[in-house]
Order: sequence, then C-alpha cells, then structure tokens
Amino acid sequence: MGFIIDFISKMKDFKFCEGVDQQFYCRNMILARYQEKGSPFFTYKLSDIKSISGKGVIEGCMECFNKMKVKTATLKILFHFYECGIMRVIIEKPEEKRLKASEYVVTEELLSYATDLDIKRDEKEDTLTVTHEMSIQCGGISPYCSKATCKYVISLSSFGIKCFINDKLAIIVNEKQLFNFEQYRSLQELLDQVKDASDLVIPLTQWKEKRGESVFISKKGPSSVALDFSFNNLPEMHGLSERPRNCLLEKTEEDLPYRLFNIDQFNSDLHQQSLYGNVPFVIANNPGQMYNAAILWLNASDTYVRAIPQGKDSIENSALHFISECGILEFATFLGNSVYDIESSYGRFTGPMKMPQLFTLGYHQCRWNKDTQEEVLEISDKLEAHKIPCDCLWLDIEHTDNKKYFTWDHTAFPTPLEMISKLNDKGRNLVVIVDPHLKQDSTYSVYDEAIKNNLAILNPDKTVLVGDCWPDKSIWLDYLNPKAREYWASLFGLDKYKETTASTFIWNDMNEPAIFKQYDNTAPKDSLHFDGTEFHEHRELHNIYGLLEISATYAGLAKRSPLRPFVLTRSFFSGAQRYAAVWTGDCGGRWDHLKLNISMLQSLAICGINFTGADIPGFFDNPPDDVIARWYQAGTFFPFMRAHSDRKNQKREPYLLSEKIRDKVADSIHLRYELIPYLYTYFYEYCY
Repeated sequence: MGFIIDFISKMKDFKFCEGVDQQFYCRNMILARYQEKGSPFFTYKLSDIKSISGKGVIEGCMECFNKMKVKTATLKILFHFYECGIMRVIIEKPEEKRLKASEYVVTEELLSYATDLDIKRDEKEDTLTVTHEMSIQCGGISPYCSKATCKYVISLSSFGIKCFINDKLAIIVNEKQLFNFEQYRSLQELLDQVKDASDLVIPLTQWKEKRGESVFISKKGPSSVALDFSFNNLPEMHGLSERPRNCLLEKTEEDLPYRLFNIDQFNSDLHQQSLYGNVPFVIANNPGQMYNAAILWLNASDTYVRAIPQGKDSIENSALHFISECGILEFATFLGNSVYDIESSYGRFTGPMKMPQLFTLGYHQCRWNKDTQEEVLEISDKLEAHKIPCDCLWLDIEHTDNKKYFTWDHTAFPTPLEMISKLNDKGRNLVVIVDPHLKQDSTYSVYDEAIKNNLAILNPDKTVLVGDCWPDKSIWLDYLNPKAREYWASLFGLDKYKETTASTFIWNDMNEPAIFKQYDNTAPKDSLHFDGTEFHEHRELHNIYGLLEISATYAGLAKRSPLRPFVLTRSFFSGAQRYAAVWTGDCGGRWDHLKLNISMLQSLAICGINFTGADIPGFFDNPPDDVIARWYQAGTFFPFMRAHSDRKNQKREPYLLSEKIRDKVADSIHLRYELIPYLYTYFYEYCY
C-alpha cells in the first residue's frame, strides 16, 4: 500500500495539479508521467477471450497487476463489431454497478448492424486479429455506398488495439499505455490495509473533496477511468463540441486540457474551457489519405481531454488522452473511406436527427423580457406591417405565474388561447420556455406531485435537494428515474398544460442543470439519482442530465399530437440530435463572438448535431449597427435562425433598428425565406 501513499503525496509537486484543480485528473497525469519514464504503476493483460452468442461479439477478462506484479483486480471486457465500420469496447467491473451512459445514447437499431467476424489467434505474438467487411449502404435517397475491410489486432499480453482499414493503420488504442481503471473502495477498506493512520492525511482527501464552500463526499472512493488514442497519419482532429475555440483541435498544455463538463456560463468569455453541452467525439483527417477515423468516448462524468495534434510531416501520431472522474470505460472507434462514412456510421450509432417542421427553418423572434399578451400580438402585427417574415414568437420565463413552469401569468396573459389563435391566423407558432427547476411551493401542483412521488434529485442523506434558481428555492426532477421522465412527458399533454395547443412548442433552458450558489453552478457531485434499481451520484451522469430531460420533453410532445415535435435545448450530449435543436447559449453582440459561434456551429455539425444556431445579434451587449447587420447576415445561413437578447439590452426587433441597417436586416431575413426550400430539402436528405 505504501506506493499508493507515495503516489498520491506527489500530487503537490506537479504543475498540472495546480492548473487543473481536480484530483482525478492529477492522479492520472502522475500515472502518465511514470508511464513515460518506463516505470508504470499498473499493467493490464487480457485472458479468456472468446466469441459469445450473437454476431459480432467477443468477451474476455482483463487482469490488473500493480508494480509488484500482484494481481489487484479482474475486469470484464466486451467487444462489439458492426458492419458500418464500428468497434465498441466496454470495460467494467460488473459487481460495482457503475452507470452506463451508453444506455441513453446508443440506439437499439445498432444491433441490426452486428456483423460476422473472422477471428484468428497468434500464439507467438499473443494477439487476436478480428476482421470483418465494412458496408455502408445507400440510405433513403442518398446515392452513396461504401465498402472496405476492417481489421483489429488486439494485444493480449499488454492491452492495446490497432485498427486498420484496407490494411492501413488508422487508430491505435492505448499506444502510450495510459489506460487506468480505479476500483471502488471505501475509506474503511483503505484504513484496514495500512498500519499507520497518519499516512492517510493526504489520501483522505481523495474521499472528501472541498470545492469553494462545498464539500463532496465520495463513499466509493477514487473511481476514475482513462485511456489514450492515437491516429496514424491523420494529423487534423476536429470535434469535442461545444468548445469556444476554433473548429480544429489545438494542442493542449498539461495544465490546461479541454474540459467536457456541461455548465451554466453566464456571459462566458473566449477562454472558457467548457460550456453548456458536449459531445466527446473526435474525427481525424488527412486530405492526402483515402481513409478517416474517429473516436467516441462514452462517459457522462466530468472529463478532461489532452489533445496532441501533429503536423503533416511529423513522424509522431496525433493523440488524445481522455480522463473521466468515474463511470465505466466505454468507447467506440469509427473507420471509413471518407468523412461521409464516419458521419453516417456515427448517425447509426447515436441515432438520426428527426426531420424538422417547415416553420422551424424560418425566422424566430425572442427576448428575455416581462412581455404581455398585448405586446406579443403587437410585435406580430408590426412585423407584418413592415413586411418582415417571422414564423415563430417566443416567451421566456416571465410569462409564467411566478416562474412556475406549465402555468401562465394571467395578469400579463389573460387569454393565452386567444393569443395563440391570433398568431396561428397569421401563420405563426409559439414557443414557451420550460426549465427543469421547480419552485418550492406546496400550492404548485408540479412541485407537489414530484415530492409525493419521490421524483426529485436527493442529497447524500436522501432528503430532497433544494437549491436556488430563477424562482429562488427550487427542486430538480431526477430524469435518470424512468418514472420522472414519464411524469415529465405527461405534463405536456393538453389536458395538463392548460391553455396551450398543438402549435405550442418547447424551449428547455438551464438544463446542465444550472443551480445558483453551488460550486460550478450545478448540482453537487454527491447528490443522488435513482435509475429505477440503483442510486447513482450526480458525478456519474452529469453530462447526460440535459439529454435525459429533452428525451422526455420530446416524448411528451410526440404523444400530445401527430405534429413533429420541436424542442430547443441549451445542454446536450451525444445523441441529442434525436430530440432537439441546439443553440450556443449566452454569447455577446461582438465581432469575436460572431466569429467564434460560426466555428462552434461547424464543430457541432461534425459531432452530429446539425440543427443549430446562435442568439442573433448576440444575447448580451448593445452592439453597434455594423455588428447587428453582420450578425443577421451570417445568421441567415445558420440552420436555426433566432434573434434573442437580454432584458437589459435595448429592444432590437428588426423594425426598431436604425434606418441605416433596417433594410439590411430585413433583406437578410427575406433571403432566409428564399433559402428555406433548399434547407428543407437538405434536412430531408440528411434525416432520411
């Protein structure tokens, strides 16, 4: 046990432990440093590898040895192979019952792509070679087919995988031997293994972590997972949305890796490492090669990624090092003859985007403001009077009764159905905001039912978590709980969401979840969720909280009416394209934020989320005329075009803008409507 004490005590000596104040990242970086020096703490070997029932599946054991050659654990490893060029690997310790994010991401249809395998064991090299034919068939109206041979060489004596397409090496899994899987262990178990309790002064912090004024207890102990991936002769890497950076992945410093952690960044700046959503997907490219490759890291906990891209002439491979706080270790590799192959396979893996309604491709008008029914109809009339087309008006949180969602402020909106009818008469729809925080008020039926039916997120002592958000004291639904998702979906029924119609659509905001006055403005890491069978700490599922909410919202709208649902979300994860459009959140009305948002939308598209947009002409600030005009001109070509602003800003409806730019803005909106037939056709081709 002494080497573990020594290992953790060295955390204070490394720069990266100061730059990233997260113990799980620091522990894995120390492991990486020792690995680079040729003195690894752990080694991993595969055994009992065999095919099991069903096509395309291989299972085995992974034995873990410490530096004294003592076996410390046996893990289960499972390989799935699919004909569309995908290898999926799951490494877990089943008795630990860790959360599997993939259960909420991967589509059931993927099973239909399981493929026959040719498996050969090389006793001399101690490897297992798995080969199958890749076939990406024409889908819908797309005139495209692709075929290739995929080969995977799995090293058994020292865990690693080489992935080939048409005999060209594309991906090396665990090339740098940075694999790590920390096992659950209570603090008492550690105490039982050492003689001198004074040695535990530093390790104790690994179970009890202080963040600002918050203290998080991890009863299961350190449980991070990590792995490295290398791309052979594919120097350019794109992905890891939603990064406020260039579309191309840049080299990260050890003390400043990319962070994948959904967080409410109010008025974020250009140096922020994490925003409202993320997709842990990276595609590698080399314009001079006839193949591409990609990685999807399937973990929903706080994750750091070290990116090491290489130049085209470098003999080194571009590399990624994923480090996640907890959960199982699961990933998928994608091989293809082109970027189209990769994107097509990724769509099969996480599910296709649903075809949007025609009106959603038009111009949307929104503002965070204390609107009234009269003002909404006035905006509609003035847009018409100025011959500015608009398909949808939006209502922010102030339309509710004291920020109680699924209600109306009847002082400001005395007859919502009449208002909706008048909008519909002009060919317009309405979108209303519904956030996941529920005002703590026993007279509020949604709050009351959530409490009575045990549907809320809990504190570690299993009392209901109460925090602060727009309504002040609030609770949050536990969307991991299937009953909570079912209940949430039912709330959108016209029998429950009074004074709405089938043409009232939904905006899910603040769903990271955002909780004021908490560390990282989100739920405490040790708060509890229930999956119907087991309790899980929030740290295990943080990044899919928003995904779970929008899946329930979508289900509710789909059940409410045969009309195709429309949902807009701020928080997202891989697979969100099945349920919602995404916007980039609270950007500024500035030149640099305009440039940044264009790159962010491109990156989101690479990660499979294509129905995206940004607040035009920036949510914050009172931008000058030239910035407003350029935002609208760029926004014309965003897949989702919505004007939105902070309530502190001057009103910016197009007809209120200065004469200098009013015509330019109107021309941009008119051009948008000329493009809609093209956009609609393109979405049809993409979705089908």
